[in-house]
Amino acid sequence: MDLADVVREIPAFRGLGDKDIAELLDASDMLQVSAGETIIRENQRDRFLYFIIDGQVGVQKDNVTLCELRRMGEFF
Repeated sequence: MDLADVVREIPAFRGLGDKDIAELLDASDMLQVSAGETIIRENQRDRFLYFIIDGQVGVQKDNVTLCELRRMGEFF
């Protein structure tokens, strides 16, 4: 399965055609992070939208997990 097929499975992008998906992928960057790595901190500005493709992300405050995103297509 290539990345375009993965994107087609994400609910937010299901209505996009092949050309739109290609443009989206051309404008996107793939970020792979290791377990325990911080992606963004509270009050930090970020201009990105992150979609889960595989794995999970935890949202923490004061070392307490507030929620976990685990399903493909979930975003933050």
